[in-house]
Amino acid sequence: MENTQTIADGNRMEFDPNDLRLTRFRKDAIHKYDTEPIMFYFTTKGELEAWIQEQRLYCNWNKHSGNISSVPRKDKRQQLNSVDYKLVYYCDHHGHYAPQHKENVSPAKQRHGKETIKTNCGARFIAKKFSLSGTIQVEFYWQHNGHEPGSAKDIALSRNNPDVKKWIDAKVSQYYNTHSVKELLRLSESDMAQMLDNNSDVIFASLRVTFMDVYNALRRKAREESELAQNLSDSITLWANKLSENGWHTHTETISLPANEVFIFCATSHFQSSILTQQGSIVSIDATHNVCRNEYGRKMYLTTILGRDSATGCGVPLSFMWTDSEAQLPLISIS
Repeated sequence: MENTQTIADGNRMEFDPNDLRLTRFRKDAIHKYDTEPIMFYFTTKGELEAWIQEQRLYCNWNKHSGNISSVPRKDKRQQLNSVDYKLVYYCDHHGHYAPQHKENVSPAKQRHGKETIKTNCGARFIAKKFSLSGTIQVEFYWQHNGHEPGSAKDIALSRNNPDVKKWIDAKVSQYYNTHSVKELLRLSESDMAQMLDNNSDVIFASLRVTFMDVYNALRRKAREESELAQNLSDSITLWANKLSENGWHTHTETISLPANEVFIFCATSHFQSSILTQQGSIVSIDATHNVCRNEYGRKMYLTTILGRDSATGCGVPLSFMWTDSEAQLPLISIS
C-alpha cells in the first residue's frame, strides 16, 4: 500500500498517514464582508449546520444558548415575529481571563499554564427560526478583535474543534494509545508539500493535536468505564455486583467509630484466592494513597495484599481493599 506506516502496538497494523483529514483555513483565506452584522437566510436546519461547520474551519464557536419557544402567540405581530428556537454562538476567545491562583500559595508552587485565549472577542452569530415562514435567519457579527483567526499563533493557542475531539475519542474507544494516535496524525510528503505551498489556503488540523489531548481523552474513557454511577457508594455497589457475577469474592463493610464511620470494600478473584491459600501467613502489603475521594470529600486509599508466585518467583497481587481510613482497623477487620 502506498504511503502507509506500520505501527507496533501489540498487533501489526497499517494506517494511511494523516488519518485525520480535517483542515483549517489560513487567515488570508477567510472571507471578509463590507458590513456588520451581515444577514444570512436558510430554509433547512441542515443548511444552517453546514454553514456553522464551514465557520469552524478557521475558528471555534461555543454555543451559549438554545432557547425554544412553545408559548402560543395571540397577537398577529407577535405571530409574525415568533421563533421556534434561537441559537447564539460566540467565538471561543470571548470573555475575560479569571486568574484562579490562590493568594496563600507560593508563586514557585503555582501551576503555570499556557497563554490564555480569552481576549473578549465580540465575534458571534445569532440564528433564529421564524414560526410562520420556517425561515432560519442568521445575524453574523464576523469581525474578531484581540486575535487573528487562522493565524499560526491563533491555531496554536485555540482548542481543537469538536470534529477533532470526536476523532480522538473514536480512536481511544478503539483502544489506540498515545503513540498509535500520534502515528496516525503524521503527514505524508505530499501533504507537507501542499501545506508549505505559498498558494495553499489550508493547514492540517492534525498539527494542533498534542500528547495531552490524547492523554485527556484516555482519562475521560477510563473515568467513564470505572464510574458506574455518579455517587461513589452506588458505583461501588454496582462494581461489587458486577465482580460477583464474574466469579470474584467481594466484601463490603462499614465500621462505626466514635468520631466517624470507616468504609471498607474488598475484592479477590478466584485465581487470587487459590494462590492466597498457598501463601500461609507470609504476605506483604502495599498501600496507595489518595486514589480518589468519596461523596463526603474524604480521601480513599487502595491497599493491596501481595504474595510470591511459586511458579515464577515474582510478586503477585492477592487481594484489593479500598477504604477511607489510613488506620490499621480496616486491615484487622478483614484479617
